[in-house]
Amino acid sequence: MARNITFDELIVKISAAHVIVDEAIKPALEAASVKVKETAEQKFGHYQDSVAGGQFPAWAALSTTYLQRKLAAGSSGDDPLIGAPGLRRDGGTPLSESIQYTVRGLNAYIGTDSEVSEFHEFGTIHAPPRPFLRPALFQSKQQIVKNMGAAVQAALISYFGK
Repeated sequence: MARNITFDELIVKISAAHVIVDEAIKPALEAASVKVKETAEQKFGHYQDSVAGGQFPAWAALSTTYLQRKLAAGSSGDDPLIGAPGLRRDGGTPLSESIQYTVRGLNAYIGTDSEVSEFHEFGTIHAPPRPFLRPALFQSKQQIVKNMGAAVQAALISYFGK
């Protein structure tokens, strides 16, 4: 049988609920980070359509000159955002393998430390944008919101009871 609580007890319980909710959100943030990372990684090597009503434009074809440079440097060909090893400015990890995420507290950070990522994400005066991180977040948003809502709901039901 449920016990009736006083208004003061209810206020105390409600004011402490954020701790339970915060803990419930952390695994959902981790899952959201993985989802965005995986969605971004799937964009490499394939031309992308416009996303978000044109907010992120469809990827333009690689120029003939750049394709020739890629092939000469050992690339397999017309595969956007897949650079040939001989063309990597930093000589390090391919952009497609450089996406990382970190969850700290109630914040998730997703990005890459590749020095060419900004050129691709936003374009340059010589190359059109081929965004991959921001569209991945946009395309994952609905699932992230659903997962966050479910985590908060489960935590509150568990905390306050049915």
